[in-house]
Amino acid sequence: MAYGKNTAAWKTEMTSLLRYVINDADETTREFTDERLCSLLVSSAHLTLGVVDFPGSYIVDIPNSGISPNPTNNKSFVNLVVLKAACILAGGEFRTATNQGIVVRDGPSSVDPRAMVAAKKEMMDAACSKYEQAELEYRLGNSNAGEAIIGPHRNAMYGGGGGRANQDIRNR
Repeated sequence: MAYGKNTAAWKTEMTSLLRYVINDADETTREFTDERLCSLLVSSAHLTLGVVDFPGSYIVDIPNSGISPNPTNNKSFVNLVVLKAACILAGGEFRTATNQGIVVRDGPSSVDPRAMVAAKKEMMDAACSKYEQAELEYRLGNSNAGEAIIGPHRNAMYGGGGGRANQDIRNR
């Protein structure tokens, strides 16, 4: 898949944040490709812009997988789009699991994946609830909507852990 010229500025940051939110950050065991997550983020940006008004104007180029101007300076936009992407992804994972939720019995043996389906539904409900909460925060005037959810992942991505070594020297 070819990415548009507007992708480079935001792709790395938003894809990394999404990986932390969906717990797919370990490079040795990644379940999703960067291209798939980037496409998901572009679709999520399109859907988010349909229901949330942000200061400034963003153009989502779905065929070229682009978002412009660079949205990484707008934390609310980034947070809401990442949370929306996590919700959509969890929904897809739940739908896939429901297709495999058939109990198989062969004599005394059985395979029952219904618990996995229930777990996928809980994950979907939690991911979508986080998005809805962040969207409500933004609509109510919180300019850093979703920061409480995304914040720890942003710190992990940039090496900050919030420990004593990362505190301002004036606070010591």
